[in-house]
Amino acid sequence: MTNTTVVDNRSRRPVLLGVDGSVSAQAALTCAVAEATYRRCPLHIVHTFTWPLPASVSPPS
Repeated sequence: MTNTTVVDNRSRRPVLLGVDGSVSAQAALTCAVAEATYRRCPLHIVHTFTWPLPASVSPPS
């Protein structure tokens, strides 16, 4: 039989990570997972990207 310990992590501050698909963001994700696991706290991941503008729309100046 396996003993399982329940951890109440509701009061612990989460690890927050923003990723954009780059190689450095992938490395940061690995570190963030390790940190959240070590701290036994939630991990929140925000993925960012840029919508391409249509050719007929010029960016704001």
